[in-house]
Amino acid sequence: MISIFQDVDKKQAENNKDSQKESLKIINKQRGIHVSKSKGTIKFFNKQKGFGFITPDNGGKELFVHISNIEGDAESVNEGQKVSFVEGQGRKGPEATEVTLH
Repeated sequence: MISIFQDVDKKQAENNKDSQKESLKIINKQRGIHVSKSKGTIKFFNKQKGFGFITPDNGGKELFVHISNIEGDAESVNEGQKVSFVEGQGRKGPEATEVTLH
């Protein structure tokens, strides 16, 4: 049974993660740092669980992608869809961030 406190804690954690991502974008912009995006294809995405994998066009290893890292309408993600992304380090390894759907 999930308590109301666990649900609130989860929402706060998600809001903190979003705030951190936005802060990093602002700092990079202020410092004149341009982060280039790679291109790839959604190999698999489970909308109910909120995660999937991207196959980079450059032939690198597949990257984990969480729904919170998708910019725009994350509910419209489809397997086989082209995306651009920034490769970052997640908790368990390489992860796609700043994912833009095409």
